[in-house]
Amino acid sequence: MIVSLSVEEEGGVSATINLMPVTLITGAPGSGKSRLINILWNTFSNMGVNAKSRINWIGKVSVMVRVKINDELTSKVTGLELKDSEVHLEYVVEHNGNSLRQIIKTSDKALLVLEANDSKSMMTHPIEASVADAWSLIGEDALKIPEGEASVLLSGNENALESSRVLMGLIRGELMNHRVHILGPYFEYDSKEQSLSHIENISRNGEGVIRALAEITMNPKFDNDVGLLRKAMAKLGYRSLRVGLFNGNLALGFRDSKGNYRIGVQLPCHLRTILAVSTQVILMNRGDILLVDNLDYCMNNETWGVLMSLLADLAKDKYIIAEVHNYELVRHINLSNAVYSVVSI
Repeated sequence: MIVSLSVEEEGGVSATINLMPVTLITGAPGSGKSRLINILWNTFSNMGVNAKSRINWIGKVSVMVRVKINDELTSKVTGLELKDSEVHLEYVVEHNGNSLRQIIKTSDKALLVLEANDSKSMMTHPIEASVADAWSLIGEDALKIPEGEASVLLSGNENALESSRVLMGLIRGELMNHRVHILGPYFEYDSKEQSLSHIENISRNGEGVIRALAEITMNPKFDNDVGLLRKAMAKLGYRSLRVGLFNGNLALGFRDSKGNYRIGVQLPCHLRTILAVSTQVILMNRGDILLVDNLDYCMNNETWGVLMSLLADLAKDKYIIAEVHNYELVRHINLSNAVYSVVSI
């Protein structure tokens, strides 16, 4: 289970996040709020793949992910001689231009170190050996010994190498069993779609919201979440929220504050934001992470209060990390509620 994250960018953003269901990132204009969201997106979305040509970090960046290990997993790494109290492990990615360093560690000691640049791909701790792809973030090839280098196994390092593989597999399982999604900074989509298809990610600006709503409203397992969404919409005057076929298209319909039923019409800006974020959260599995750039897009005190209350209900076993521009909105949240946290950068 991921318990905290930290990002350090030389000359740029610096932040530590102790994960709560809803974490709001605040700061002055230009402080790096959107940059933080995108660094986290680049890190988590590239887990398991070669990151050399995919990560667009600029300069020196370090990202640390701290995970809590359960008793069953702890028993699998007994060969690493961890203390009973060391139930947390840290996975650190250090990127510096054309080089990458991956470290798996406890709070005070490194257990595994991989280093990659244009000329080498190496494991440097607990043993020194060439590996197939140290650019791969916790990937399958990160600890694969190339043919011709297998002699390292003949020098009494078999146990260290096997323990390192178990450790890498443990971290890989913790980080890759959970999906990461990103939304924003704007939510621009029509209130109708051409077709219905299975969807897990509604796209960055919400183009898949109507299809996703059609899918979840027809699936009984989402009845409770859809009920919460409809109640939230009713607070803002949008009642009888439905998604169905209209003139051959999937379309969103609702009864407005004057009692008129409207279907397939242009949605108000704040409604697009609320529907995009809440629908994506409903689609997520336990432990998944949603990153939102510009969560308060088109929000005022009333609509923001409804959104925050809805997210508190929907995200109890999921994680939302969101950038907020207007700190006055944040001040209206009851931060004594254990659902929310605020990180200022």
